[in-house]
Order: sequence, then structure tokens, then C-alpha cells
Amino acid sequence: MNNLKIEVETLKGIEVNDDISLYRLCQMNYRQGYSILEKMNDWREPSLNDDEIRLLRQIVKRHIGNILIRGHLKLFAAELFASDPRCQLDLPYDVCYLIAESMSYEDLFYLCEHSSSEQTPASQTADLQFNGT
Repeated sequence: MNNLKIEVETLKGIEVNDDISLYRLCQMNYRQGYSILEKMNDWREPSLNDDEIRLLRQIVKRHIGNILIRGHLKLFAAELFASDPRCQLDLPYDVCYLIAESMSYEDLFYLCEHSSSEQTPASQTADLQFNGT
């Protein structure tokens, strides 16, 4: 338990930017974290020393990975909406990107998961909620 407290304090001391520590970033939901990291140019995950961060390293790395994947998922979804004949949206790419940007993580993951399946009809894609959570 004492080691965990030490690791938490270490994470609090690692700054992501002037206002946010790595600990605070890991407390945020993925959308909040993405809104911070997308504004930063060339941000890289800080090196987590084996001696300093042992118990929480995998949790931190997974959380950061889930935050950073949003940008790729949005691009994938926008491209799918713009070019996949099953979607039948017939909208400009910029509009498709705005639609993808408003989608929740769950909907983006679902879309990526089922986009290669021949059994997924376009109606399921259209049924996704665009709630922006």
C-alpha cells in the first residue's frame, strides 16, 4: 500500500502541461484527456522508470493509449462514412468528419469492430448514437 502511495505521488509530479499532471490526466475520461492532448504538438508519453512506477505503469499506459486512439478512430469513421457504399451518406468528407467527431468512444469502437463484417448492414451504422459522450 505504501508503494502505491509513492507511485501516485510520482505521477502527480509528472507534468503533461503547465496545469495537468499525469495523475490528473489518468483521472479524466477519454474525451477530456483527448481534448487536452490534441492541442499539444508532438506530445509523448513520459518514460515511466521501472523503479519509480511499477504497479500503476500498465494502467497509465492503457489509459493514455485509449485517449490517443480517438484521433485515429475519428479518421477511420470519417473515411468509412465518405467512401463505404454500405453507409450511403453521400456527404462531403468534412461533414463526415464532423459526424465522427461527435460520436462516443463506444460508437467509434463499435463501428471499427463491425466495419469489416459482411453481416453488418448499413442500417446498423446509421443507428449509432451521435451523442458526443
